[in-house]
This record gives sequence, C-alpha cells and structure tokens, in this order.
Amino acid sequence: MALTEESPKIIDQVVDEGESQAFIPYADLGENFEKAPIYLRADLFYYSSRMGFMPNCNKVYMHVPWIAQHLFHLNNAVMRDERNSLSEHLKYRIALAVSRTNECPYCVSHHTGTLKRRWRYDDAEVQNLLHLDQPSDEREAVAMEFATQASLDSGGVTDELRAKLAAHFKPQEVMEIVTLIGFWKMYNLMHAAMALPIEDPVAGLEEWMHVQPSGADSGPIEVKANVEIYCKQLCPSCRRAKRLLAARGAAYREYDIDGDAAKLEEMLERTNGRPTVPQIFINGELIGGMDELALLDRQGDLSAKLLQSPAA
Repeated sequence: MALTEESPKIIDQVVDEGESQAFIPYADLGENFEKAPIYLRADLFYYSSRMGFMPNCNKVYMHVPWIAQHLFHLNNAVMRDERNSLSEHLKYRIALAVSRTNECPYCVSHHTGTLKRRWRYDDAEVQNLLHLDQPSDEREAVAMEFATQASLDSGGVTDELRAKLAAHFKPQEVMEIVTLIGFWKMYNLMHAAMALPIEDPVAGLEEWMHVQPSGADSGPIEVKANVEIYCKQLCPSCRRAKRLLAARGAAYREYDIDGDAAKLEEMLERTNGRPTVPQIFINGELIGGMDELALLDRQGDLSAKLLQSPAA
C-alpha cells in the first residue's frame, strides 16, 4: 500500500474516556483543565482534541506535571514535529508493530485506533501490518525489520542490519527511527507496568496485540528443524519467543500447558524440572527460555540450528 499523509485532524466533539480507574487516583484536572498548571493547559487541550478523548495515561502523568510537560513535548517531537523527514503515518505503523512486540495492550489500542481514525484502516489492513509480510515499500520493510529486532532483543541487531538501515535512510531519518523505537519502548514499559485501563473509545482494540507475525518468507533461511515450544497463553515471554522464531522463518509445534497436567508433566520431565515457560526445543535439544533463545540468535547460532534436519 502507498502511504498517504495528512495533518492531524482536530476533533470537534471530544468524547468521554469512561469511568475506569487506574491503580492510583487520576490527577484532578478540572472540567476544562482549569485545575491543571497554566503552562500545560494548551498541551492538554491539543492532546484531547487530537485523540478525541483524554488518555488515562495523561491523567496519571499529571501528578508530576513538570515531567508530563517533557513527555508531551517529546511525543510530539518524535511523532509529528514538522522538522521530521519521515511521515507520521509511517511512524504510527512502526509504533504499532513495536508496541505489539513490547507487549503493551494500552499503546496497541491507541495506535490501532489512530490508524483506523486518521487513515481509515480496516481490519485487514491492521492484520497485514502486524503480520509484517506486506510492507508499503522496501524502505518500510527495512525499518520494520530493524524496529522489530531492536524491540525483541537490541543486542541481536547486527552490523549487517544497521548497514541496511543506513543504506535506505538518511542519517536524520535513521535517528528518527531509533528515537521512535526508544520512545515507545519507554512508554510501553510504563503503561504496561501500570496496567493502565483502556479508554472506552478504543476498547477492544488491544486484542490486536495477539496477532503474530507471519513466519512465511520472513526468514532468509530454509528452516528444516523440528521446533517445539511449551507455553501459556498469557505469557509475554512466550509470545516474544514465538515472534523471534517467526522472524527467523521457523514454524513450530506449540504445547499449551494451561490446564493440561499431562503436558506440564511432560515439560518438567524433558527439562529436568524447569517450571517456567517458555521452554523451547530444536530437534529435541533443550534450548531453554526466551533469554537463551535470544542469546543463541545474537551469537548467530540459531540459524545454524534451524537449518539442521531432525535426526532420522
């Protein structure tokens, strides 16, 4: 798809975000932000007009308005400053993929809502984006590859991948991508750690977090290995491990041990008593969990193992 660009639309009708409560009370901003510090009222009005509602994260940040001010301005600088070279549309596409990888349902719901509202995405377009197999062009494919790897395991970003990024983007554009990845890593971490409730206007969109990248054609090697993974449905490390395997083009057999005593016992027997998930096997060899899988990938040994056929 060709990316279109347009200025953020200020929404005339700002709707109520709902009554859900965070784990700490929201800062009292007043009905029209009259209780907010004067130097932040314009930022709050712009934020609610751009989003169509006041995000719950801002109501938490406003307990420390001197910090909130810098967060609001950094968000604008990273995503939509007029001096940026890369389009805001591209940045939201990358931000959604990064937030999915970083396991942040709150940010996934916001980015999905923005793409649907601003650029009129339908469900098929959101799914294609998150599958990572239909980039808008070669430049986006490289940016997504870099962003996904950096978010999965920054130590696994290779010199080759950095060189590919530098070959497709100007230095300013490279730094726009790098700062975008770092900014959303920070926001994803904070929002997920606080388990911020999702506002009514974007409720339900967090389910897009569970869409996995397509394994087809995503890896540069022809995977021959038999890959098995013991996991649980609500395990972030399990999803990250599956995404890393998919990024390397590996299909895998998944064993969900939730409520399956036989599979849990089988896992414990095969791992000599390791109770945590994920537990990953390649051709019958115990690799371990997500940390061990990422280390194997950084060392360049994962591809070699995936190339090996199972022993007869």
